Amino acid sequence: MLEPAEPPPMPQELTTPGRRRLGRTPAKAQVLVHCRGRFQRARIANYSPVGLQLEGTFGLIETDRVLIELASGVQMAGRVEWSLGGRTGVAFSEPLAPSHPAMVELACKAT
Repeated sequence: MLEPAEPPPMPQELTTPGRRRLGRTPAKAQVLVHCRGRFQRARIANYSPVGLQLEGTFGLIETDRVLIELASGVQMAGRVEWSLGGRTGVAFSEPLAPSHPAMVELACKAT
């Protein structure tokens, strides 16, 4: 007798408590990351209304407060949730509405 087939595993982002539940949109946008009185250049790898992932970062640690500045000057406040190698996950201080200037600008840069 055959065993019933197991359903495919759910993606981790949908099943792990405390992890993101919204899909991310890939994007390539150059930004300035302001933290602790300094700034550095980085790239947005992907984003959602509640946060984003940065590439090319260094020296950021969990719980750092950051200000992400797009090329247009639009800014988003957030907190570092994780940092590994040159990648950093940032949660926005509050979810951004689809009409927020940052969301509109990033939608134009989605890949």
